[in-house]
Amino acid sequence: MVNLLRAERIKLRRSLPLRLAVVGPLATVAVQFFVFLNQRHMDIAFWPVWHNQVEMFWALIALPALIAIQAASLTALEHGNDTWKAIGALPNAGWHIFLVKTLVLYALVGASFLLLVGFSFVAGLVIAGLRQYEQLAGGAVAQFVSQTAAMYVACLLVCSFQMWLSMRYRSFTAPVSIGIFGMAVGLMLVRDDRVGPWFPWLFPVDVVAYGRVHAALGIVAGGAGGLVITLIGCSEFSRRERV
Repeated sequence: MVNLLRAERIKLRRSLPLRLAVVGPLATVAVQFFVFLNQRHMDIAFWPVWHNQVEMFWALIALPALIAIQAASLTALEHGNDTWKAIGALPNAGWHIFLVKTLVLYALVGASFLLLVGFSFVAGLVIAGLRQYEQLAGGAVAQFVSQTAAMYVACLLVCSFQMWLSMRYRSFTAPVSIGIFGMAVGLMLVRDDRVGPWFPWLFPVDVVAYGRVHAALGIVAGGAGGLVITLIGCSEFSRRERV
């Protein structure tokens, strides 16, 4: 499995998934930056509003699309060159390759979350300086970092599911379309307090939008669901190797 991880690291150099890991959070913060610059001066605390807007745009739109495209891109080389049979001929390669691909996706998405935090603080400081809002306090930093970490755990179910789709289906379009469809349904359900919190693509939104009980639901269901789907994927590709 170590050799597979090394191979994935080599393939990631100057690749689309690696670029998207940077472009996704940068675009999210840039959009909110220009939105806030065009707003009138706020009489309420700036930093909680800024962080909430960045997190909601990220969780609702940017993150689902990013995960879907990255997962499909990570398997595009093997599908395009039809190398799955050659990889499957290696001992235990079936479940190893699924696990490695999933872990790489987890790492890329995690890197995007880290960049989102960094970009949002920089952009927020610029806006606060230009508009003379309050200074950044330690409490706001701790809350934003803890929420983004929780959102990361909550999105792992969708990460594992998109990787399973991307490895199972040769088409690049199919898994990406399903991911975008999930994003679209999430946008329709986000205002529904009864159904929305239970929709997997909205688990990261649970952390910031529906209160503590649903935040716990998103974290536990997203994290545990990601583990379960990863185990199912490993089992499926292990059986496929023996066929």
